[in-house]
Amino acid sequence: MRFSVIYLVSLLLVVPSLVASKIENPASARVSLHPDHGDIVRFQGPRSQHLGLVVGSHQHQGGNVNIAPLPPNLRGHPHPIIAYNDHLVNTHPGNVATTGHSAPHLASDLQEYHRNNPPTLYPASGPVEGSPNH
Repeated sequence: MRFSVIYLVSLLLVVPSLVASKIENPASARVSLHPDHGDIVRFQGPRSQHLGLVVGSHQHQGGNVNIAPLPPNLRGHPHPIIAYNDHLVNTHPGNVATTGHSAPHLASDLQEYHRNNPPTLYPASGPVEGSPNH
């Protein structure tokens, strides 16, 4: 009987710790070295962090990613998401941090629009906090 009680108590302590060790660290889930087309990412602007939409893939742009900035008042990811279509920010994929949100259809629409209306390209100001290069 005493063995059974000790065994059950030890199971109550061991099982939660095993489950907790399987849970992925949320901070590591946000960091991605290569964001995908349509990912909403954070990037570093001249004075602060900004949100933007990855347009295209890094393989087609010399290893860098092009990001269509989102208007500042849309930081809470309302639906529908709106992005600027007249300019893109170009940066190394390690300088951005993914948010876990995406809008691939909007990114594809912007990519198609840019074929006929080339946007102005601007560089990012460096790695954003939480990015692999920060």
